[in-house]
This record gives sequence, structure tokens and C-alpha cells, in this order.
Amino acid sequence: AGGMTTFSGYLMDNYCYIETQQKGVGKDGTDAIKAPETHNVYCLDKVQACVDSGFYVAMNNGTGGAKSYHPKYQLDSASMATALALIGATTKTNDYKVTVTGEVEGSQIKNATIVECDGDQCDGVCTCGDCGSTACDSGESASGDASGAAAVGVLAVWVVTCRA
Repeated sequence: AGGMTTFSGYLMDNYCYIETQQKGVGKDGTDAIKAPETHNVYCLDKVQACVDSGFYVAMNNGTGGAKSYHPKYQLDSASMATALALIGATTKTNDYKVTVTGEVEGSQIKNATIVECDGDQCDGVCTCGDCGSTACDSGESASGDASGAAAVGVLAVWVVTCRA
């Protein structure tokens, strides 16, 4: 296990991601890779094929001028249930960013707490304690990893890991 990790980014469904890879746009007609902010929250809530495909939190592997969003963490079934409850209560229609905190195992985040996240600081760059998330318990310290950011001249990703 990779320990407790907090990551913020766009919450997306695998169906629209795969359709974007194959056809250039997802089921809702938006580009999940180049423009995840346009992805319709309706997909995450009401389109069964999208819900059944599972959700992930996206990370921009590109640059500010040439965005390229891909799955960072897939949500496990417990995290999916949490996400669906949050989506069911949202007033947002697109630009759906969240902060997830959970146990990382491979490419999956398990038993995550999930809160909605607003602003640029939520696009793969949240730090422990921001965006309504109290990721680190008392007695733990946060360490950040911005690997790859310097190479592209932007803060491409900021993953925070909490450790006792």
C-alpha cells in the first residue's frame, strides 16, 4: 500500500475517457483529455454506461498551453459510492473538481473521503489541508511531490502524502 494520499483534480468517468481516445469526444460530446472542465456532471450521475464504467481523478500530463488529462487514480467501489452521493447533491453542471483522500494501492485510491474543490488550486495542485480537506491527522506531517513540474515550467501535479 502507498499510504494515505490527497489529490485534487477533475472527477471523470472511464467511458467518456475511452470514447475521447477513440472518437475525439466522449458520450456528452466533450473532450475528456483536452478539456475536462467542459465534461457534463450529468454523465457522472445519470448516464448508466458512464457510471458503470467507474470514475477516476484526472491529472494534466501536458502543459498549460497543451493540456492532456489522463487518469491519476481510479476510485474503488467504496470511493465510487462516496462520489455518487456527492455528485447527487451538487449544483455544478461541469468543471467538476474534487479532492480525494484515501489509501493508494497501485493506480487505485481506496475508501476515499471526497469533497468538491473549486479554483485553480484544485487542478492537480492542492496541498494537505486545502480545498476543504483535512487530509493529515494530528501528529502527521505532509510531504509534497511536484515531480516533473520543473521540466514543463508549470506545476503539473502536486501529490501530498501524509505520514505519521
